[in-house]
Amino acid sequence: MLKKEDNLDAELNRLLIKQFFSAYNTKQEYYWLEEEFEFIIKFCLENNKLPMLHYALSLALKYYPENADFHYSAGKYFLATNNCHKALNHFKKFLFDDPQNDFVVFEMCFCWENMCKTYDAIDVLTDYLKNFNPNSAAAWFALGSSYVNANENINAIDAFEYSLALNPESMATYFNLGNLYCLEGNYEKALLIYSEALKLDDSDAAIYSYLGECYFYLEDHENAIKYENKALELDNTCEYAYYFLARTYFKFEQFQLAEDYVNKAIDCNDQISEFYSLRAYVNQSLNNNSLAEEDYIKAINYDKYLFECYLDISIFYMQENKIELAIDMLERILEDMNEPDKTQTKYLLCACHFMTGNKQEAYRIFNTLDIIDAKLSELLNGQFDAFVYDPVIIDLIKDKSKP
Repeated sequence: MLKKEDNLDAELNRLLIKQFFSAYNTKQEYYWLEEEFEFIIKFCLENNKLPMLHYALSLALKYYPENADFHYSAGKYFLATNNCHKALNHFKKFLFDDPQNDFVVFEMCFCWENMCKTYDAIDVLTDYLKNFNPNSAAAWFALGSSYVNANENINAIDAFEYSLALNPESMATYFNLGNLYCLEGNYEKALLIYSEALKLDDSDAAIYSYLGECYFYLEDHENAIKYENKALELDNTCEYAYYFLARTYFKFEQFQLAEDYVNKAIDCNDQISEFYSLRAYVNQSLNNNSLAEEDYIKAINYDKYLFECYLDISIFYMQENKIELAIDMLERILEDMNEPDKTQTKYLLCACHFMTGNKQEAYRIFNTLDIIDAKLSELLNGQFDAFVYDPVIIDLIKDKSKP
C-alpha cells in the first residue's frame, strides 16, 4: 500500500495506476486510501475505462460508503451504462449528503425522463427545495422542466419564475419561461421575458425570432416582420423566422411571398410537420391542389400524432369531394389521437357520412355531440348545405340547445 502524500507526484501516480491495473486484471481486492481512490476513479473517468471504473467504484464505496464524490462518480458510471435506476440512487445520495451540490439535478432529471418517472422527479425536487435548499436556481429550473413534461404549464411557469429570480442571467430559463407564456397565449408577458433576455444577449437570433412570433400572434405584423428579418440577419438558417414571415404574408394574402419564405423554412429543416401544413395552405390558395395534397401527406408523415394535420387534410379532402378519404382521416383522429375535444372531428364526420347517403350513421354520431357551436358549420366553408339545413339535423341542434 502506498504511503499517504499530500500531493502524489507523477511517479507515485504511475505506480498507483500500475498497481490498480494489476489488481483489476487479477480481480484481487485491494485497499487504497481515499485520495488514492479519488485519483484512480478520475483516471478511469478521463480515459473512459468503464469496466475498470466499475471495479474501482465497487471497492471505493465498500471502504468509504459515505463519500459523496464516489456516489457522484458511481452515478456517472451507471448513467453511461444506461442503468438510470442505479444512477439515480447514487445521485440522490450525492445531493442529499450536501444540498449545495445542486448541479447534479440535471443528471437526475435525465434519469427520471428516461425512466418516465416525471412525478417522482416532481416529488423529490419539491422535497429538496422545501426542506434542504430553497434557494437552488438549478433545482427550481429542473422542477419547471419536470412540470413541462407533466403538461402542468402553470406550475412550470411558477418554478421557472423562482429560478429566474435566483439566477437572472440564465438564458435557458428565459427561453423556457417565454415559450410557456406563448403556449398559454400570454404573448404580452412573453414579450417582456424575451425583451429581458435580449438585454443579456442582443446577438441571439432565436430571441428576435421569438419576439417576432409574439408580435405575430398579437397581430402587430409590422414588428413581426421587423424582428423575424433581424433574426435572419444574424442567422440565415433560423427556420422559424422564415416560417413566421411566411405566415404573416399568407395572412396578407401575398401568397407568392408566403411560398418563398415557407420554402426557405423547409430548406433549413425539412422534417417539421407544420411547415408542410403551411405550404399546403399556400398551394391551395394558389390553386395548386395536387401539390397541396402532397404537402398535407408529408405533414402527417412527419408527425403522425399531430391532430391538426389530420384535421387539415380531412377538410381538404372534403373540399375536393374525396369524401371516403376524408372519412378515413377523421376516423383515424377518433381512434388514435389524444384530442381533448372531439366535437370538430365528429361534426365533420357527420357531414361526410350524410353526403355519402349514410344519414343514419350521421344522425347517430351527431347525437353523441355534447355541445353544438354555431361556428361549427364554418368548418364546411359554405359546402354541404344539404347537411347543414337537413331538418333532422336542425331538430337535433334544437334539442341539444334546450336547458
